[in-house]
Amino acid sequence: MMEAPSGGQVPVISGSFPVRRYSTNGSLQAPFWETVQAGLESSAYTAPLTTSWAGTRTGVVSVDNLLVTDFSDRNWLADPYVFASIRIDTKSAPAPLVKAEYDRRLKAWRQENKAAHVPRDVRKDLKEQVTNDILAVTSARTKVVDFVWNTNENWVTLGHLSDSVADLFVRTFSSSFGLALTPWSPFGEEVPVDMPGDFYLWLWWQIENGDVPGVDAAWLDGKIVLKGRGSETTCTGEEVEKHPEPRTAIRSGKRPSVMKLKVSDKELEYAFTMNGPDLNISSLKLPEGETSSRVDREASILDRLGAYERLHEIVAGWASRFKAFYNTKEYHEWVQNDLTPWLQPKD
Repeated sequence: MMEAPSGGQVPVISGSFPVRRYSTNGSLQAPFWETVQAGLESSAYTAPLTTSWAGTRTGVVSVDNLLVTDFSDRNWLADPYVFASIRIDTKSAPAPLVKAEYDRRLKAWRQENKAAHVPRDVRKDLKEQVTNDILAVTSARTKVVDFVWNTNENWVTLGHLSDSVADLFVRTFSSSFGLALTPWSPFGEEVPVDMPGDFYLWLWWQIENGDVPGVDAAWLDGKIVLKGRGSETTCTGEEVEKHPEPRTAIRSGKRPSVMKLKVSDKELEYAFTMNGPDLNISSLKLPEGETSSRVDREASILDRLGAYERLHEIVAGWASRFKAFYNTKEYHEWVQNDLTPWLQPKD
């Protein structure tokens, strides 16, 4: 029997799971799973040799416990998925505390040595001592981010949307497995700069008209953000589609960049936010997983990731349909005959 994960919910198994998705380029040498295990171990998190370290330390840890870096039991495998976490520790000495302690020691040195001035080399040594002493009693800020790798279909999802976290992850993954990661876009390559914003607008129109392809139902869930010239326009509320602010902003040239949605598909219901030109998915809620045993755990992860993949297929289908529609005669007719009247002020 496997112990339940420590440290709260694990997003891969339960809770919300924000998603950045990548494609992997390259292949691993055989035997495949042994090579994967060696890659995880090569980038496992290692504790610092001194308590006075500063900066950022990154490494791979178990998805169950950030203190576990032993991957020999293959608890990271639910074929074809590999799942683990990136631990990111950041540590620095608080500047106000360093200054206060440094000033105190300078004063003590002048009194002890009956000197009006402190030599440069002494000041340098004191500053270094103060910084190291404070670092030694300062705790690191720790972030743990889950990732999932579908080894059959060659894609990776990262459970975080921050650019800085994504950069650290891409470097760690590439050094672990020798595989390059390419950000995934549902629109494919050579995307016109206006296409994502126009896509959001088209999807909003489809939702309000009850004609969203590929799902039983979809609706706005209380938030839409529009960007363009000038300030950002954000509208929230239970009936965001009826508010005049978004339509006014769109008529002035702004386009949606963030949409909070709910989607019903067969027996699954998703609550999530699409964000930015790559349609990154944030705050995605998937079915809760069980962690009482390893069998239940693996099955729940497969169920949750299968649900995520279904949502990915839905979003990719929307993007594919819109891309085929974009820059056609029918699209321009839609803009003129349907969209333009729809954006006019409501009585």
